[in-house]
Parts: sequence; C-alpha cells; structure tokens
Amino acid sequence: LESNQLLIEIPEKYTEGNLPQQITQPLRCNIWGYTEKNCRTKMSSDINNGIELDEMTRSLADFFGMVHFTSKPSQEYADNMMVHQTLVTAMKNDVEENAEPISIDHFREFIDISRHTQVFLGKQAEKLIRGYYVSSRRVRAASVHDTAFPVSAVQTITSMAVAHAKLSMRKEAKAEDAVLAIYLYEEYITSRYGYSVLNVDPCPHIRDNNLDSYIGHKHNQHMQQFYVHLVRFCSIHAGEGEFTFHEE
Repeated sequence: LESNQLLIEIPEKYTEGNLPQQITQPLRCNIWGYTEKNCRTKMSSDINNGIELDEMTRSLADFFGMVHFTSKPSQEYADNMMVHQTLVTAMKNDVEENAEPISIDHFREFIDISRHTQVFLGKQAEKLIRGYYVSSRRVRAASVHDTAFPVSAVQTITSMAVAHAKLSMRKEAKAEDAVLAIYLYEEYITSRYGYSVLNVDPCPHIRDNNLDSYIGHKHNQHMQQFYVHLVRFCSIHAGEGEFTFHEE
C-alpha cells in the first residue's frame, strides 16, 4: 500500500523455467480494507472499554486515517438496503420512471460535481480542529488511561470537513462541517482506544432502520449539543485564545 503497487505471484506451471515468478503492477484505484478475523469487542456499555485487534486489523487501522468498527460482522438492515437497490437497478426497465426519487445517474452527477468543487477551510472550522487536536493530546497524555492520539488527526479531520462541505455544495468548510468531522473522528478514537475525552459513545450508523437518528431534527439537536460541549472543551484545554459560539 505504501508504494501504490500490487505484487502478483505467477505459479511455476505458467512459467517457462518452471520457477515461480513475481510481477509488479501499479495500483490504479483506492484500496478499502475489511477484516473481522480475531476481532473481539468487549461486550459492555461502558464507554471506557475498547476493542481488541489482531495484527491484520491493527495494520489496516494504522494505515488509514480513520477506521469505523462495527458491533457485529453482518448488518442486516444495510444489507437489505443494498439488495433492494441492486434488484431495483436490475429491473429499472420494468419500473416506472418516477419510482426512484433520485436515480443512480443523479447521484453520479452530484458526486462528480461535488468532487470538482473547490473548497477552502474557514477560520472558525480551522480553529475548532486545531483546538480539538491540541486539547485531546493534552488531556489524553495527562489521563490515567494515557491513550494515544494520532499526529495525522488534523489532516484527517480537515479532509472530512472539506468533503462534507463539498457534499453540502458550499465553497467554504464551516464550523458545522468541522463539528461533524470531529464527532466521527472521536467515535473512531473511542472505538479503538476505549476512552473518549468528549463522552462520545460510538454506535453503528444507519442500522436497524434508525436513519432518523442521523439526519433531521433529532440529529441536528444532538450535534448542536456536541458543538457546545466541544467549544467548552477547547476553551478549557487548548489555551489558544477564546472560542466563541456560532449558531448555524
């Protein structure tokens, strides 16, 4: 993965000298990893409990900027949604045109437009990300848990905030984009190391028909409360000037 190359082994029966050979091909896509071997979650509602990783899973977690851990290998609700979408797509010639409010072509067009949108990081968003990073490193280093905090956190959170702004069709990544990115990152850190400095309790996203918990009024209220908590947390521990509240 580090060299963006793929090593392919050719069996000896396909070589002239009857000796195994290897060829190297460049990777032309993004690599996504999934593993569940020997990955054991401690069954407890205590937020201070983390997750035990085997060597393969730990390598993936170390390589990628952020990894989400699921509570169970199979998520039936998400699987059913994907199966339904696949069947509808295969039968689209027999389905009325207005059966899909948003077609796959519309999604592709939207993603393409979002991808090419130029977005800059706003001052308030940058301040929140910097404050969260500095505060988290200080609190975690001084805590009895003494948990690690990746030095790549700023880059990862900034990328997520900018990506969210692109999906929102904005030219500027605002505080609300940074808040969502920080929340997701804190979920990842808590899932991996078992301790949250912001009392974030990780939970599987869009499972068992709980979509209303992640979009709409209920979600907005939860994120506003988290924003207030985040600003207070940065004000106490960052020590880099005052953090002010902005209603979004």
